[in-house]
Amino acid sequence: MRNFRGLAVLLLAGWFLSGGVALARCPGGLAPAGALIHGPVLAIPDASSLCLAQGGALSSWIEVKLAQPSPSYPLLMAAAFGKDAICVVDGYGAAFCDIEDRPLAVDLQSSAAIRASASWRCEATANTGTCLDRAQPSEILASLPQSGTAHLPPAE
Repeated sequence: MRNFRGLAVLLLAGWFLSGGVALARCPGGLAPAGALIHGPVLAIPDASSLCLAQGGALSSWIEVKLAQPSPSYPLLMAAAFGKDAICVVDGYGAAFCDIEDRPLAVDLQSSAAIRASASWRCEATANTGTCLDRAQPSEILASLPQSGTAHLPPAE
């Protein structure tokens, strides 16, 4: 799995950097309510969705809609792209995700992710209005929710 993920991330990164168009949606469809989805994040359609690979075929990439969307597409790319994710989808279809064993909401507020987000391209999602590539780190921080963080709900 490690070799597949590394190769897939390299190929996808090359595709994005060569001017490829971002996926409008994940080919495998939306994760159903109540699902536990895990796998590498190999595409990010917009600032509120992740595509998690469930296998080698593009058709196995499942979309999760984040319960707490990122304030910007580049910030979500910096925090999640190419990393392992575990997402729990609640009864309303909203996903709570951990990225490499840390709540995604925590990573979205980290100064490292905010700095790294400056290097991600935005042109592919400019028509969605979610790309804040010209925002300063202080503006991104100010747009983040201040009360609590989203993370995986406790096991029942």
